[in-house]
Amino acid sequence: MYSVAQHPGSRYKERAMDELQPYLDDPPPRKARGPLLVFAIINIVFGGLAFLESVCGLISLGMMGAASKLAPAVGLKPAMSLMTHPAILGMQAASLVVGSLLIVSGIMLIRLSPSAIRVTKIAAGAKILEFLVDTTLNWTVIQPAVRKLTATAPGPHQQFELVGQVLGLVFGALFGLVYPTVLLFMLGRPEVATQFAPAPPSE
Repeated sequence: MYSVAQHPGSRYKERAMDELQPYLDDPPPRKARGPLLVFAIINIVFGGLAFLESVCGLISLGMMGAASKLAPAVGLKPAMSLMTHPAILGMQAASLVVGSLLIVSGIMLIRLSPSAIRVTKIAAGAKILEFLVDTTLNWTVIQPAVRKLTATAPGPHQQFELVGQVLGLVFGALFGLVYPTVLLFMLGRPEVATQFAPAPPSE
């Protein structure tokens, strides 16, 4: 009878496995699931659309500001002054900020970041505030200016002006008021709080 000495390479392999075992036992990173994941994706999509729209709008306003020097020569000064109105510039800037918040909150929800709920509530509240301010500016500043500009140019567009305003208000309310309200309600659901609960310690 004889014993074979353990090969040194085997001892090194076992030692390496012992050192790596705690990392191998760690649970995989947690991700959002169910309705929370759906709302997170919607936040990213809606936020991305708002962000792109506001960026394009701000670029267009900048180009219009540069072209306004030519407006008197071609008779477009009233239209240019309307399109470069400070209220429109402020609405585009607000949309840029809110869109960024929605994108960030959606990513944080997917990753179940500890501050995701707080950031998402801020984004939802900002979206509601943006809708209320935009609607107020639209009906008290922009629309009266549009009616004044088109008063001397009657045409078929005046027949559909009110319908367009109502449709814009309805669709704007769906995203600017209804969705953020539903999002805030969803964040208070017990199943959402469960997903953010600390993971049990591994044995």
